[in-house]
Amino acid sequence: DKDFEKQNLFQAHSNPPAEVSSSMKHYQEHSLDRLYKGDDFMWALSPVQGDYILISFPQPIHISGYVFRSGNSKATGDKFYNTTVEVLPSHTTAEDKLLAASPTKSKQSDGSFIIIGEFNNGVAAGEIREALQPISALRLVVHSDSDVWALLSEVHIKI
Repeated sequence: DKDFEKQNLFQAHSNPPAEVSSSMKHYQEHSLDRLYKGDDFMWALSPVQGDYILISFPQPIHISGYVFRSGNSKATGDKFYNTTVEVLPSHTTAEDKLLAASPTKSKQSDGSFIIIGEFNNGVAAGEIREALQPISALRLVVHSDSDVWALLSEVHIKI
């Protein structure tokens, strides 16, 4: 069997409609757009501090959770490190209430984005609190230069 012991290099999901963009250059056809659509993985040249991936929704939506997985069986070291997950709530009053109620759990980022998680061992996964709903955009922000490329093998926006 020619497919024996072949492992998937990416995990496809049916994500909600969104416009996706990134400041990172991708290698060959391994783009963010193809990953988000479930066709491929994203393989970015070495990320630097300030690089981002932005997922903007045409209308604010309720998102129950998210999974971002980096690396795969062929590129186990090409993971996101020191990278946060941030959301842009559609209501600034929700953002102010959340930050006042739990300042240790939620941190303000730039441009009204709120940091809700980070990558650990190449994976960022979590739920999005009701106080932040609905969400206008979600982004990943790199906080330090990387010596290696970064491969994003899974994006799952749970609605």
